Amino acid sequence: MGINNFDEAAAARLSRVPIPWVKHEAKSAGDPCKAQLIALAGLEGYGRWWRLVELVADNPSHSIPRHDEKGYKAYLLGLMFTDAEEFEGFISTLLDLDLVITDEYGRRVIPLVEAAALDVGMSRLNGSKGGKAAAANRKRKQG
Repeated sequence: MGINNFDEAAAARLSRVPIPWVKHEAKSAGDPCKAQLIALAGLEGYGRWWRLVELVADNPSHSIPRHDEKGYKAYLLGLMFTDAEEFEGFISTLLDLDLVITDEYGRRVIPLVEAAALDVGMSRLNGSKGGKAAAANRKRKQG
């Protein structure tokens, strides 16, 4: 059973909230893109990438702001960069490695976070299709 375009669009709208967690597999560092990040930027760069994942997941837009957008300085400081040029260089490396992509709207996003956000949106969509009624029925039966 697949997801139809209507459900996918509805889930995408419902996913624009901070998300509580992003899948971090134990073998994550073995992924070729992340292994190349470690080779280029060391474990500090790898740690910064995971911190960026956390910041983006906590942002309802799930995107990395540009220098003229609200929240830019929080990302710069949150990743312990002292200047914008250094931060943008790091983002450029992530773009080259496909750990960050530019979507069809020009937003800089992390595919890992986008997938987690879509999962949250689908859960919220499915909950709106009867999850509340089912929970109320369980509560009524228990009490």
